[in-house]
Amino acid sequence: METGILLPALLLVGALVAVATQEGAEWSCEREEHPITSREALAPWVSAFRPGPVFNFSLLSVDPARGQLLVGARNYLFRLSLRDLSLIEAVEWAGDNDTRRSCHDRGKTAEDCQNHVRVMLVAQETMFVCGTNAFSPLCTWRPLESLSVVLDRVSGVARCPFDPRHGVAALLSAGGEVYAATSMDFPGRDPAVYRSLGSLPPLRTAQYNSRWLHDPTFVSTYEIGRYVYIFLREVATDSPCGHQSSSFEAQEDRGGSYPPEDRGGSPPLEGRGPPRELSRVARVCTNDVGGRFVLEDTWTTFTKALLNCSGLHAALVATVLLAEDEVVYGLFSSPSSSSRE
Repeated sequence: METGILLPALLLVGALVAVATQEGAEWSCEREEHPITSREALAPWVSAFRPGPVFNFSLLSVDPARGQLLVGARNYLFRLSLRDLSLIEAVEWAGDNDTRRSCHDRGKTAEDCQNHVRVMLVAQETMFVCGTNAFSPLCTWRPLESLSVVLDRVSGVARCPFDPRHGVAALLSAGGEVYAATSMDFPGRDPAVYRSLGSLPPLRTAQYNSRWLHDPTFVSTYEIGRYVYIFLREVATDSPCGHQSSSFEAQEDRGGSYPPEDRGGSPPLEGRGPPRELSRVARVCTNDVGGRFVLEDTWTTFTKALLNCSGLHAALVATVLLAEDEVVYGLFSSPSSSSRE
């Protein structure tokens, strides 16, 4: 498997170098045809894992120290060999009958009432893994050498979504705290950036305040230095052009936190088309201990900024962190087409 990844990459790099070193050559991606490698040609370097009646593979996490790939799916956890994807361990992790029955009684489908694994965070010798657990989120600590062993169980509320269709971005900080950006309630109407566990007090974004978060889709989160960054998309609250009100823009420019007493924000303007989804990055300080009175249990360092790709309000769909340079690369989707920028 490793050879199959490296060989095409080396060939690609060689081709790019050859083009770049040609005297007078101009870099261009506009070609009538792009090279295509057939599945048959790649077959000698490709390994596959097909476990049978297991569906909705949702998460992958690499454990290089043990040479294994951790996989989360619907009702299952797997440990696979990094070398050839051979099975090391398979663990069934489904909700109990009472939990599934309660889920059905609340009007959810059989597919919804499964345990969809949505969070997997590796910490030295253990893994923190969370599943939707039939709309009753649950998190467990498990040793990386044996995922069938459960060291501890904690509620998954505010750490994992109830609905498997809702997004989540989570990380385990250097200090041992879990930062999760997801929906905190059963209907998915209370999105939040939430810190829990560890030695610091739990904090969250202000509840039901569209100036903090407005119908967000969380993409990713990273700890860089003394900050945690959350990349997301959210619906603009005030303007069909995708801009917030002038007072809110001024607040963003100053880098200040958003006033908790300003609840709800203005509704979208009517008669000017659907609201636009904006790409943003939010940030909190890892040493934030919250405020007093109205800011109790709430971030005091939460800020966010608009991400603008090439002058377009493009939708952020994925990010990658280059940790050694502290640089985040983003993949955006054009609002007018399905092309990537």
